Amino acid sequence: MILIADSGSTKTSWILQAAGHKPQQIGTSGINPFYQPKGSIVNILNTELLPSINGHGQPEAVYFYGAGCSQEDKIMVLVDSLREVFAKAHIEVDHDMMGAARALCGKEAGIACILGTGSNSCLFDGVNIIDNVPSLGFIIGDEGGGGYIGRKLLQSYFYRELPDDLRVMLEAKFDMERSTVLNQIYGKETPSKYVAEFAGFLTENNTHPYVHTLLYKSFMEFLTRHVLKYENFGNLPIHFTGSIAHFNKDILLEAMDSLVLKPGKFIREPIEGLAEYHAKK
Repeated sequence: MILIADSGSTKTSWILQAAGHKPQQIGTSGINPFYQPKGSIVNILNTELLPSINGHGQPEAVYFYGAGCSQEDKIMVLVDSLREVFAKAHIEVDHDMMGAARALCGKEAGIACILGTGSNSCLFDGVNIIDNVPSLGFIIGDEGGGGYIGRKLLQSYFYRELPDDLRVMLEAKFDMERSTVLNQIYGKETPSKYVAEFAGFLTENNTHPYVHTLLYKSFMEFLTRHVLKYENFGNLPIHFTGSIAHFNKDILLEAMDSLVLKPGKFIREPIEGLAEYHAKK
């Protein structure tokens, strides 16, 4: 039995592959070692994951792809957490960008992009990531991701720039008291997860002219700051995964068309592609 995980700050998608059984998909809270210490991660594994895999025994291997897993010290936080729960398993931890590249590009060259709670991209040669414009995270980066566009919406609201019809709808859906919002952002463990919730409001209303413009500009910023920095970007397919790309595909394609970029695959989550990759492996 093996476990495969694709994790962001908001949620983690797991695939349990056991001999003689259909792959089982499991969902837990997001796991990101940049924001969560070992204790919080172990608690998620024990309380949310283990009850769903009881009866299958201990996994022989765990393959974890996650946001925040690009630095050695953060990788070790994940390895130590997984080892505490799955003491006998072979454990491999890699960053979510490698997971997206393998799921999207397969064994072909291309540019793989993530637009979920955060954002990231890479140039993939079919085997290795050969270039990566760095993702700077929620505070100073993540252009085009849920946290970024959620932040844009909050700025528009509090700076009194939001059209009245959107303001009324937003206040009906969320507690927009300034102190409440700021406490959630500056006083909680995973502020990007909270702010990204507002991206759902934008997606639900992406035909509104104001929202359409906000999303278009955000995607243009992602493409120009990241994708256009890769060698041969104009000739390679550009693939996307993540809920923001999935639900706002038409607007993203508009931005790509304006830059004469070549669309590739659009998939909501890379987990099924990763399951196929490890099954073949």
